[in-house]
Amino acid sequence: MKILVIGSGGREHALAWKLARSPDAERIFCAPGNAGTAEIAENVAISSDDLKALAQLSDPKPSIDTRGLSPLATEVANRLKHRIKTLDEAALKTILKQIGR
Repeated sequence: MKILVIGSGGREHALAWKLARSPDAERIFCAPGNAGTAEIAENVAISSDDLKALAQLSDPKPSIDTRGLSPLATEVANRLKHRIKTLDEAALKTILKQIGR
């Protein structure tokens, strides 16, 4: 599964780091990401509030199947739900607990 974490803070770094531990995580993208996320994921130079560019990223190339959304990206998730599979904060917490085991 390909995952996009939207944001550039420490919370997004921690989320990307934890998701990277999953054997199901084929590739992790962070938009826009930071120096820490660049070490564990592929940073994408797209602002977290650039909905048009984020929507284009969900097109067949590079084909991101699932997006892990930080709590700060709720609005982005709501706008993109019709185009891609999204996870809300509760779903992310469940997944992160399972990865941690």
